[in-house]
Amino acid sequence: MNEKLLQMMYQFEHSLLPRFFFDEDINLVADAHDKPEIVFMLFDDLCQSDGVQNPYTVDDFKCGFFKMTPDGKWLAMVIRFPYPQKTPLCYYMYLFFDSDYNKRGCFTLEHNKATRKRTSKTPTADGKVQRHTTFREEDCGFLCAWTKDHAHQNYGSSFLDEGIDFCTEAFKIHLNNFKE
Repeated sequence: MNEKLLQMMYQFEHSLLPRFFFDEDINLVADAHDKPEIVFMLFDDLCQSDGVQNPYTVDDFKCGFFKMTPDGKWLAMVIRFPYPQKTPLCYYMYLFFDSDYNKRGCFTLEHNKATRKRTSKTPTADGKVQRHTTFREEDCGFLCAWTKDHAHQNYGSSFLDEGIDFCTEAFKIHLNNFKE
């Protein structure tokens, strides 16, 4: 994939969408709720304005809406991006907001590589168990946030185990920011 396109995707995920989310004059959530393909259309417009061929389709960008609390006080819009080709492109963006749309938070699950230690056991001919330890570089995600003033916060991945629900973890951090 060409470097210019990757840079455009980075700007789209890390600058443009968070700015649209926090901008008082733009309602990204309402626009995407009414027209879920808007995220693809925004990226496609960015590509056209820069004269770059967009290799993605509308199906590569998905938007979903969820009640984060049973009472509907907290809501979320989740965006799935095309599979990230390099660090720190995003797998997902989690946009949290209260029902009044005043308490907003923007989180990203970004691509990274981590060296993982794997231990396996194999039986030997004499009935004993032999341990094997290997180290492999694997894809992983790290959780970040963008603030209204465009500051970046990196929460890392050390607290995120395999199988964890990243959206729930991001929401816990978001709620912590708005303790009453």
